[in-house]
Amino acid sequence: METKTALSSYFEILSDSRICSGIMLLRHSIRPSFKGMPEKGRDDVSLTDEGREMAIDAGDVIGKIDLILSSPVLRCVQTAQLMLPQATIISSESLCGGPFGEEWLILKEEVGWSNAIRQWMDGDFKGSRSVLDVGGDIVQYLTEVHTIGCNTLAISHDIAILAVAEYLQMRFGAISVPELGGIFISDDILRGS
Repeated sequence: METKTALSSYFEILSDSRICSGIMLLRHSIRPSFKGMPEKGRDDVSLTDEGREMAIDAGDVIGKIDLILSSPVLRCVQTAQLMLPQATIISSESLCGGPFGEEWLILKEEVGWSNAIRQWMDGDFKGSRSVLDVGGDIVQYLTEVHTIGCNTLAISHDIAILAVAEYLQMRFGAISVPELGGIFISDDILRGS
């Protein structure tokens, strides 16, 4: 099995989506660093100018999309709007899964974001729902709203995408998701999940 540090880039996912129909599950575009920012208010952080440009450029080459989903968090909605400005976006909390709560905040403070993610992915953080439960819930939501034979774009967060990748056995050891990166879930994979 191949091990890698990050999931696929936008152009790798775009290439896969040209071969067959399915769901492009992408991380939002570039946002400012959260370093030193309190947890409260992070959902209201906008994309940077570079992030806006990146989303517009990605939208220029995306092709036909039948359904657009987004986490309700501002940076996700902005990414979707900039990628496909004429489209109707369905916002859903179902795309916001991950570990939450006071214990998670303490762990992130103690070991840093990457190590906290690694602990959760490896099942070593017990203060929250498991990565497989979170990934399974997101896959169930996506399966319910996606139409087989169509193309869906879903904009979410790195932690939710990693959970889905783990649930679908597509993570291959990755612990990060580049901006506008993520995974392509083909209709064949959805039929088997």
